[in-house]
Amino acid sequence: ADVPAVVKQLLIYDRIVIDCNYNTAAVWDGLAADNWTAYGIIINKQGVCESYVEAFQLLCLKVGISCTGITGVADGVEHKWCAVLLEGEWYCCDIAFDDPLGPPPGETRHDYFNLTTDQMTALKHSTAGSEFVGPQCSGTKYSYVNYFG
Repeated sequence: ADVPAVVKQLLIYDRIVIDCNYNTAAVWDGLAADNWTAYGIIINKQGVCESYVEAFQLLCLKVGISCTGITGVADGVEHKWCAVLLEGEWYCCDIAFDDPLGPPPGETRHDYFNLTTDQMTALKHSTAGSEFVGPQCSGTKYSYVNYFG
């Protein structure tokens, strides 16, 4: 409980990525509706970008980290990612993009952890035409490279 918020954020981020799988098929089977909810990730250990965001947001809020979803497109496909508020500055993170598809299980990346809006744009994330673009993210102190690197 006595660790910086960014450390709590990273622990949540990594636990989700290590424990869960991105459901590329997202077929309408008995669990399919859960692919878009926090329940899908937390209980079923699988989902799509929206369920990753919903679970991450829920867990961040539980430990006192302000977190919101951002909708838009990534590489031209509808997508959802997050923004977190740390010490008065917003940071973008895309937990679904940091979850490697396929083997080896149990690995995580941090290529999309606490980036600026400009960095996300350079990585082909766009909120153009979105109904919820989220906050402008400009924080750099708690990027993975700057804080943990």
